[in-house]
Amino acid sequence: MIVEPGARLMSKHLRRAPPSHWMAAVCDMNYDQDVHRELLRWMIRQRSCEQAVALAVYWYLGPRWDAQYPDRESLKTTEEHTTFDLLREIARRNGLAALSM
Repeated sequence: MIVEPGARLMSKHLRRAPPSHWMAAVCDMNYDQDVHRELLRWMIRQRSCEQAVALAVYWYLGPRWDAQYPDRESLKTTEEHTTFDLLREIARRNGLAALSM
């Protein structure tokens, strides 16, 4: 369940939206704001999320930075944990485990 009001509103829209809206949301999102991570997590877990959208999220999150850490406990902040977890989940769901993580 999405708690943040803006993310909840966007998820409501995306449920009925075509894939182009999903990609536009991902490409236009501010990745420095932790509240968007909640929406990103919701998006990548939906069956209707196309692989191109999930991979766009993956690359926008910057996997090279997180690849230097062996596990999430090596990270310092909650935001870093959230990003690390999202990257791992996307990699696992899309067969990228050996690519950058």
